[in-house]
Amino acid sequence: MYAELLETPHYLKRQPDQAPTPLLSNIDLGSVRQELELAEMTDSITYTAAKIETVGAITKEVNRSLWYPEKLAHRDDFQELGVSYPVSLEEIKEKQIANCFGYTCVTSELLDQVGINHWVAYGNGHAFILVPTENEGQEMVYFVDPLLPHLNQYIDNSMRRGSAKSIRGGLSQRERNAFMLDTAQFCRNLGADIDDLPNRHPWLVFQKGDKQSYQDYRDAYFNGSSEDEKNRLQRKFMIIVSAYPSDTGRKMIEEYVGYQQALASTDVNRACDNLRNLSGLYPELDVRYEQTEFRQLINALCETGQTHTALQLVEDYFNGLEQASQDSRVYVNKADCLRSVATSCGSIALANQLFDKAEQEYQRAANHPKSFKQQIMGKIKKVREQREELASL
Repeated sequence: MYAELLETPHYLKRQPDQAPTPLLSNIDLGSVRQELELAEMTDSITYTAAKIETVGAITKEVNRSLWYPEKLAHRDDFQELGVSYPVSLEEIKEKQIANCFGYTCVTSELLDQVGINHWVAYGNGHAFILVPTENEGQEMVYFVDPLLPHLNQYIDNSMRRGSAKSIRGGLSQRERNAFMLDTAQFCRNLGADIDDLPNRHPWLVFQKGDKQSYQDYRDAYFNGSSEDEKNRLQRKFMIIVSAYPSDTGRKMIEEYVGYQQALASTDVNRACDNLRNLSGLYPELDVRYEQTEFRQLINALCETGQTHTALQLVEDYFNGLEQASQDSRVYVNKADCLRSVATSCGSIALANQLFDKAEQEYQRAANHPKSFKQQIMGKIKKVREQREELASL
């Protein structure tokens, strides 16, 4: 448990004559749990209020005990404090330094200790917590950002393709559920400057190469741009969120952070181990991303002759995505990876099998009612050409 190792405040946040104290001495977990149990026996409104107040108090203590490293114009914490990028969870133990994953992990531990049911969540590269609540029979979801508590809010009016009830029901059957978060509405709920908040917190906007602010969307909407342009810009403010039971979510964080570190250090074997442990739990479900990091890992395995390991990872990785999303691009991306393995496997027989399988996946995608059929047919033509080239060897 990371929380029991922390002192507060963090040494970079202390006054010159201030002595640190153990984090857990500032939070009487037993007393907090008893108070929550008494509140639960009263009524749902009292219990919900007590839960939200407790979450705020715990988040405040976690914030005091941890330091978020940044690289700014006037300072580089990674260099000055000797912190790796991406930040390891081990830095929590060694230097009380963490990114959003570490803040979320510590907060989740403490919420479990006081008996507050919650879900660990991930969206667009950012980790946070969701607390299901109930007021007079109405189920709601309270968003908690342990790193940025000024973003905390009820998000029911920001949830698309999901609700408190559907998440709870889904998690009772499997270890992960998902919904879409309308981050434009999320910003409006805070009364925040809708052009400024996503700029300060980039996870609120999906970006793949190009950068367009909410101002672009608003200008397009009010200045008569085409419906396609409006919809394209609006989709940038739709973030897919993965939600997990608390213990499963912390396991996901451990493995996903390890995976990111392994990729950064080109430790292929460790990355494979982390990815296997993330089977069915891989947090990034947004098919708008092209799985660049995953493809690099697959290519690295093929270059070292580990073709069968690469194929096993492809199947496992995309099976997990298929369980969470029926988007045609899942099949397209899987077929692209199979073609990549085929071109580097060194076996004509295996390459032929993989080209056949890739074509089948492209056909699955083409049969999807919302697929980009013209683009997919071009890929099918290409894989057939590759197979013909192979046959001529």
